[in-house]
Amino acid sequence: MAIQLPDVSDLKGPSATRRTIGNGLEKMRGFLADLFGTDGKAATSLAALGILDSDGRLPASMATTGLTRKNLLINGNPLINQRGYVSGTATTGANEYTLDRWRVVTSGQNLTFSTALNVVTMTLPVDGIEQVIEGLNIQSGTHVISFVATGDTVCKVDGVTKVNGGTFTLTGGTNSTIKFSSASGAGTVKLIQIELGSIATDFEHRPFARELELCKRYFERINWDDSDSQTIGMGAFIGTTSFWYIFNFTEKRVGGVGSAESSAYTTFNCFEGDTSRAISAIVLTSLSKKSVKIDLTVAASTNRSAGYLRRNSTDTCFVEIDAEL
Repeated sequence: MAIQLPDVSDLKGPSATRRTIGNGLEKMRGFLADLFGTDGKAATSLAALGILDSDGRLPASMATTGLTRKNLLINGNPLINQRGYVSGTATTGANEYTLDRWRVVTSGQNLTFSTALNVVTMTLPVDGIEQVIEGLNIQSGTHVISFVATGDTVCKVDGVTKVNGGTFTLTGGTNSTIKFSSASGAGTVKLIQIELGSIATDFEHRPFARELELCKRYFERINWDDSDSQTIGMGAFIGTTSFWYIFNFTEKRVGGVGSAESSAYTTFNCFEGDTSRAISAIVLTSLSKKSVKIDLTVAASTNRSAGYLRRNSTDTCFVEIDAEL
């Protein structure tokens, strides 16, 4: 791209004339045309600057340097903790999830973590923690992993040990498992990133709200705790002893697979008009990618009448949707 700016003396000063000013303005016009294009389109400007190729795509050379990186790991700086996992709590099952998207491999072991200046440091269990990257988010090619670790921390990608800055090949559409462990149980890790290309770049700090949305594709906990007797939503009485409420949530990676759980039925209140209908049971059914049916067994009510569901006073009230890999 040949860009030539006019000399300042052509535009002002004792030597400037009408001709030199005209020539200078023409050079400026050429400079702007080279820089931004002449059709007013952003794509043309980016192509003129060499940021996009002739097909309107980023050149491969830029993609491999990490200019357009996207951390394939979700919650690589695990500030998201929807489950409310308490640091150091022993797990009760194999591959039990703790901080969002991170699972402790062996039952009975735990993950310890601390946060300083919005950076989370995880102290690793002996048998490690894992995150499974969904194949749908992977493009085939060379990838690089970066992290900050202390002690005897070991990193493995699909069972192969990798150092900070190590490269490997991933296949689009195929899940990949990332594992960190510490034989002493004292090794730590933080700021974990996997990106397309062979050069590791600075950690991508995504906005908190964006990271939370990414996590919700796999797990979501909805708490109703903003106020006493908080309204949850409108539903209908079906028959004389059942109340249905269709609860919508962030779209999950799969429907009908995984689980849906709630707090105890005693944490909910159900009303037909101003009349409270006592609840004796709660079941979550008809789980899909986007919704689940909350089916409450209630005291005598009017068939097909409208009603509403709300939190029972100050009780802990929630619904959890789990679609983890």
